[in-house]
Amino acid sequence: LGAGWATVGIAFGAAGVFVFVAPSVVRVGARRWRWLRAGDDAHRAHVAWREFRDDLHDLGLGYAPSEPPRTLADRVTAGLPEPAREAVRRLALAEERASYAARPSGSANLKRDLAAARRGVASSVRRSSRRRARIFPVSVLTAVADGAARIPDRVAGLVARRWSERKSMS
Repeated sequence: LGAGWATVGIAFGAAGVFVFVAPSVVRVGARRWRWLRAGDDAHRAHVAWREFRDDLHDLGLGYAPSEPPRTLADRVTAGLPEPAREAVRRLALAEERASYAARPSGSANLKRDLAAARRGVASSVRRSSRRRARIFPVSVLTAVADGAARIPDRVAGLVARRWSERKSMS
């Protein structure tokens, strides 16, 4: 009986560690996966802007999905140090050019600009917000919740497709 309770305790401990470690590991993995898949300048600009918006979301500085890059950059950069302010503006400009211009701007410095923007924005929030963003990144938890919310629609689509295939065969 003692070994059984020890096993249960170890299992709960492992589950607790998993709950605290998994979101941050998934965030780092998603970040690397996005950068690995980015093949050209336009895609890299989109990845950098999405990462920046995810960082804002993680730090509790939300944004409206309809907010244009330049407007978001102007709102976020109020009170940031000059290097971070310029980095955010360059990210916004790269995103706008990738979305609307015939040729996107070069992407050689986007990772460096993203790191500078991340540091600058993180320095403007409380330590507890930075810690929460590192341990429980809201962008990952939101993505998981959105994916879970889509499950019933996907199951319904599969059932409808199977039903129509069986109906057409008979």
